[in-house]
Amino acid sequence: MSRAKLYQILQTDAASAVSGALGAIGLKRENIYLTGIDSPHGEVFLIIKFGEMTRGMGPVNRSNVTVWAYDKDRDYQRIDQMLKRIRVLFEAVEATQTDTGWITTIRWTGDSEDLFDDVYRASARNSAYQMTDSGR
Repeated sequence: MSRAKLYQILQTDAASAVSGALGAIGLKRENIYLTGIDSPHGEVFLIIKFGEMTRGMGPVNRSNVTVWAYDKDRDYQRIDQMLKRIRVLFEAVEATQTDTGWITTIRWTGDSEDLFDDVYRASARNSAYQMTDSGR
């Protein structure tokens, strides 16, 4: 499943201390969440939201994926580093097999402006992607 594959890629990178990896930037594996969460932990965390999906021909689907990056220290530079790293990771996923099919393409469609989330009390930005995959 494509959701699990993207989550796994982010989790693996957050566990890495290699320069430029999400882990080296300060993100911990346990601070990556799928969809909404009431009380995220950590000073830095990610929330992955899988949005609208449209059916293509046969088993092919197109869906919107948004990755929200948060920083309670209000460090937009760190947020920018995380979003740039995620773009590199996601671009490398094209033509990748999952448990149930393939991620054919994943295209970055843009980043949001600088935001502040009153509920999480953290600075935030997001990156949006459009993914074409099969096998759901």
